[in-house]
Amino acid sequence: DGKDSFTEQLQQLWEDGLFDLRLGAFVVDMLVHNAEVNQFMKLNWQFVFDFAGNCHKSKHAQGFSLSFGDMTSEQNMPLFIVFCIIFGMLCVFFLAEVRKVCDIG
Repeated sequence: DGKDSFTEQLQQLWEDGLFDLRLGAFVVDMLVHNAEVNQFMKLNWQFVFDFAGNCHKSKHAQGFSLSFGDMTSEQNMPLFIVFCIIFGMLCVFFLAEVRKVCDIG
């Protein structure tokens, strides 16, 4: 019931033809920023191989923006408060970690 047993079982499955090296998938993800429109683009290309060795390609592109406009406007005030709270928590966490490092020496 150890590593040798697992290796034997895996080898048996390999010999029985359970694994096919022609079957698989390859995925390429990329994140691009377009400064002209201040927007990010997530690009995804997927190559999937079937049992016959055919390659099925698919592309997916999705744009998103991290710009919320004027953060101090009344409409975005709840979001601004959340960002301030998260930033404060991040500062507390960072200071606690620095203290731990200083205590360890």
